[in-house]
Amino acid sequence: MEPRAAVDLILKNPELKKAGVRVTALVADKDSSTMAALNRESPYRIRKVVDLNHEIKSVGNSIYKLKELKGHKFLTKRIVDYLKRCLSYAITGNAGDVEGVRRAILNITPHTYNENDGCSEVWCHAINKPSYKYKDLPDVKPFTDPHFRRDIAFIFEEES
Repeated sequence: MEPRAAVDLILKNPELKKAGVRVTALVADKDSSTMAALNRESPYRIRKVVDLNHEIKSVGNSIYKLKELKGHKFLTKRIVDYLKRCLSYAITGNAGDVEGVRRAILNITPHTYNENDGCSEVWCHAINKPSYKYKDLPDVKPFTDPHFRRDIAFIFEEES
């Protein structure tokens, strides 16, 4: 949504004013210019809620960029889909628990490196199984590349 249109539709809308409606949350993509314009012109805070599909798509795009920008040529669609699925599980499995979501997202990187102390037995099949086969990762083994670890951790730290 264009910032000016959002301000007109939400803050200057005569119908909303007449009905006494005060918009305090907006479901949107990650466009920060719209939220900045709304909060600049609003007498109260409006928070942004990013829907799960946009969030996961955005993370997937960031991971694909690692292939191009950082040279992680092993990143296939299957691997990116796996990482996106991990993010989806982290968010949906901790619905209503902000700190739980944050911890789960931050645990995705260690999990893919077979460090499963922070994993949940509900979804992680690798707990207490040192030879677990990660069917969606290269050679069905956990990641080992320290450079990729830094890069992927950065993406998930931004999301938490």
